[in-house]
Amino acid sequence: MQTLARKINDASFAVALKASGVFLIYSATVLFSSFFTFEPSSTPLFWPANAIILVIMIYSAPSRALIYLASACLSYFLYLFYYDDFGFRPSILLTCANLIEVLSGYALIHFFGTKPLQFTRLKSSVELIIFGSLLTSATGATAGTILMYNIWEAPVMTNWFIWFATASIGYLMVLPLLISWTTQEKEKLTPKRLFESIFIISFCGLTSCLIFFAGNNAPLVYPYVVFPVLLISAIRFDMRITSIAFLVFLTLSSIGSSQGLGPFAMGDFYREIVLIRFNLFCAVTIITVIIVSALKNEHKMAVSELQDALREIKTLSGFIPICSHCKNIRDDSGYWNQLEAYILKHSDAQLSHGICPSCMDKYYGEKVMNSEETGNKTGE
Repeated sequence: MQTLARKINDASFAVALKASGVFLIYSATVLFSSFFTFEPSSTPLFWPANAIILVIMIYSAPSRALIYLASACLSYFLYLFYYDDFGFRPSILLTCANLIEVLSGYALIHFFGTKPLQFTRLKSSVELIIFGSLLTSATGATAGTILMYNIWEAPVMTNWFIWFATASIGYLMVLPLLISWTTQEKEKLTPKRLFESIFIISFCGLTSCLIFFAGNNAPLVYPYVVFPVLLISAIRFDMRITSIAFLVFLTLSSIGSSQGLGPFAMGDFYREIVLIRFNLFCAVTIITVIIVSALKNEHKMAVSELQDALREIKTLSGFIPICSHCKNIRDDSGYWNQLEAYILKHSDAQLSHGICPSCMDKYYGEKVMNSEETGNKTGE
């Protein structure tokens, strides 16, 4: 009993420790997002905190996932109530809307998503985009707009769009980064490919600085200079390198846009206009990159499977050393194998045994004749 109680206490302590870690991670992410906001409205350009807790819940047991979600909700409530000075009732309502959003995303991915979750397959990637970003953000925006209907001063559709835009970009930023780095096998980069990956990430960062910190006179087409570079990254690498490059570009461009700089914020600085320009560009870019990366990986895996099949076919179509007496076959390692075993190993054929007429006469001829004579005498 003492051993059982000790194990329960250890398990409870481990869960409490992880819940505390979730609390700190969520708090740090919320504070990070608050740096990229409009003043005086404090509207963030993106909101990655819910995406992080969603990934943590997906890879946790259901009972622990709810504990982690409760820890994140507590963190968000304290941030709204003490840091943002929202008041008790608005803080509770916004926390409930966040709770509904994350729970809906967890349920959609858990019940409708293809397992395992990965960005190397087109079907899984599309499901993560739809269930883990678009529908989840729409649910949270709807819940937040309804719960805060009598508190927010802006029009309903404006509030809905702002919530949906900031949340969806947060999911599109975090899900590829965390899932690809936790599920895909680590590729061993050669010095050349390592230099290439560093160049892509640095190019995205440098381009962001040149475009978004040089005033607000840059044409709206300038950010799309990064678009082909991210596509090349998706083709040359997997989503791990590409998601880091996109994160660097998104962070730096958010700093400039939140300060009224760059092409997305040019002209009159209205938060809705900036959100439309900024989030539409980010959504189109990252969704296109995710789809291209998934198609590239599926093509790569299909080619690998085809090459394996061709190697199997060549094994049976080349010269096969076979014993002239016992009919055993020698493999590439020099070992002799029975004919049946060799065929089963190197093909998908299924063997069944029988006896040909010549062998029937050779080995069982006398027995067959004797059985026939016996049958004739019995008949007489």
